[in-house]
Amino acid sequence: MPDKNYIAFQCEECSTIFVMPKEDVDHDDNYLTCPKHGRHHQIKVINAHDDLCHCMEHARYKRNQHGAIEQDG
Repeated sequence: MPDKNYIAFQCEECSTIFVMPKEDVDHDDNYLTCPKHGRHHQIKVINAHDDLCHCMEHARYKRNQHGAIEQDG
């Protein structure tokens, strides 16, 4: 595992990207599954960062005038 606080993973079967804190990732990657489809076990590390904002640059969100969260861009 990379020596950073947040690790971004990508499911190789459905291309879902998700981020987990380093302390929540078990040392054995065989138990990682896709959060969208729990049966997908083909997970790869795509990047790792100390800052969550940099780790999630691909998915920016903002609040609209009613307070609901929407994807930006």
